[in-house]
This record gives sequence, C-alpha cells and structure tokens, in this order.
Amino acid sequence: YLSRTERTYLNEHFQMSPKQIKNNHDTFFDAKKKHGDFLLNFFDKVRINAHRNNATNKIGYLISALKKDLENEKETILHTPTAQ
Repeated sequence: YLSRTERTYLNEHFQMSPKQIKNNHDTFFDAKKKHGDFLLNFFDKVRINAHRNNATNKIGYLISALKKDLENEKETILHTPTAQ
C-alpha cells in the first residue's frame, strides 16, 4: 500500500517505525487512495507545518492531518448538492 520511498520518508522525517506505520494501515491506505503518487507531497507539507507549529509529537500531527484531510473529503461528498 505504501511504497518503499514513502515508508522511508516516514521513517526519516517522522521517525515512524514499521510497527507504527502498520498500526495506522487503514489511514495510510485511504490517504494513498486519495492522493496516489502525490502522497509524498502531502507528507512534506505536513512536515513543514509541524515544524512551523513546533509540534512535539510529529507522528500524532501527521496522523491527525491525514484523518482531517480524509474527513474533509467525506464531508464534501456527503454535502454536495444533487442536481434536480
């Protein structure tokens, strides 16, 4: 579900272990479906924002950002007016 490059990025920039990645499998799987090959770009934006906001828990910051991003997509789908 995540490429070797994406897993390496998570390990190097967020210090995520393989177990932590596995524990968040569903979130990463859904994010990969949404962002595809641009998932690394999303990770990088989150990393920059975490640094700017002096986040002490970068992993939590990332997972929260992913979940919020996915939730926003669900809300958009649910609240899209239907054509009549």
